[in-house]
Amino acid sequence: MEKEHKTPDKIGVLLGVASSFLWSTTFVSGRYLLREPAQIDSVSLVFMRFIIGGFTAVALGSLTARRWMLLPEKLRWHQILLPAFFLYFLMSWMLFLGQGGSSAANAALMLEVSPVLIVVVWDFLRGRAVPGREWAAVGIGFLGAVMVLGFITRHGFSSGQGGLLPNLVMFGGAVSWVIGSVLAKKIVPAGRSLPVTAWMMVAAGAMVIPIWLCSWNRVHLPNSASGWLAVLYMGLFPTALAFYCWNEAVARLELGVLTMLQFLTPVFTLVLAQVILGEKITLFKALGMILVLGALFLMHFRKHGKTGKAG
Repeated sequence: MEKEHKTPDKIGVLLGVASSFLWSTTFVSGRYLLREPAQIDSVSLVFMRFIIGGFTAVALGSLTARRWMLLPEKLRWHQILLPAFFLYFLMSWMLFLGQGGSSAANAALMLEVSPVLIVVVWDFLRGRAVPGREWAAVGIGFLGAVMVLGFITRHGFSSGQGGLLPNLVMFGGAVSWVIGSVLAKKIVPAGRSLPVTAWMMVAAGAMVIPIWLCSWNRVHLPNSASGWLAVLYMGLFPTALAFYCWNEAVARLELGVLTMLQFLTPVFTLVLAQVILGEKITLFKALGMILVLGALFLMHFRKHGKTGKAG
């Protein structure tokens, strides 16, 4: 059962913001590696991402605590497999597979539907009615994210870059992310999320091996130092560090509050894409950033007001 917090855990919020920023670099670095001519195939990228990230987390954790490699009490090895499959393996594979034929902005957009889905799914599973102010916060945040990503402009609606199929594949990654987040919420303990995160990443990397071997004739690896550095970066920061921050935040915050912080991801993505990929920030997109920040404030105000009434 989810632990209720009267006010959002400050460390959990900081970890959630950190994971949103680190994941924004996933879209940019992934687009750098997968846009034509691709420097690596999507299956190899998923495999290397989680093998590098998983064993890095295992190695670092082994240096900081005795018997660290064991899972927390009452948590069995088989319990990490389903969250690892949906939250890590399937989500990443579908995201990178679709991103090969789409843009960094589209990839970010597909994951922005997950806060909306999580508010509906998580509260439905708990039998809790979603307050109107929470719906308003989610709606405003999603609207702002869509504006930031350029799908609503002063000229009307835009379908974005890329074909329908790549975008649908990335949407499937967002649905997989929601399923994995709900499953992870049930098993990740606060303060002990690092070993769980590490072994989930290792399991996700192992899940890729059969697909990798079956598609061996289509394996394509980087042939430049910059390409390998991008792969290494993705394994260390938006994987090992970002997923640790996310899982620790999952254990500390209500899932609906945490996923609201994902609306910051396209804001970070837009800024990084402008700096690295040359994508422009328009006045309309800046307005979208303001809406995202306003939605986060509205969600915080709801929690703060709730606490005031309780006191």
